[in-house]
Amino acid sequence: MATGRHAAKPTAHKLNNSSTSSPSKATKAKDLKHNDDKNKEDEIETEEQVELKDIMVMMKNMMRKLEKLDLIETKVKSVEQELRSMKDSIEFAHSEVKDLKSDNEERKKTGRANETTNRKIGERK
Repeated sequence: MATGRHAAKPTAHKLNNSSTSSPSKATKAKDLKHNDDKNKEDEIETEEQVELKDIMVMMKNMMRKLEKLDLIETKVKSVEQELRSMKDSIEFAHSEVKDLKSDNEERKKTGRANETTNRKIGERK
């Protein structure tokens, strides 16, 4: 009873079953997914490390710039203080000059008055 028709059914059945449920393909796919997850995690970790390194470099640069700003600020404050003291000195010098001018004018006036009185006294003699 072994006709070609009967013999073909079991082999066709085996082919259908073997092609749809091959364990090697399924396990490879699972392994790839598992490896993909690990690779993704590794990529995420390396990206995070790179980002952290970038952030660290950026923070170092910011700190360096802040230190420069602090140095500039202290220098500006010292220049401002020196300008204030120079302004005070100039104001003092101007007030002294005014006082000397007024004293000089008073001397001239009193000197002229003395000269006229000396002349009058000299004429009387």
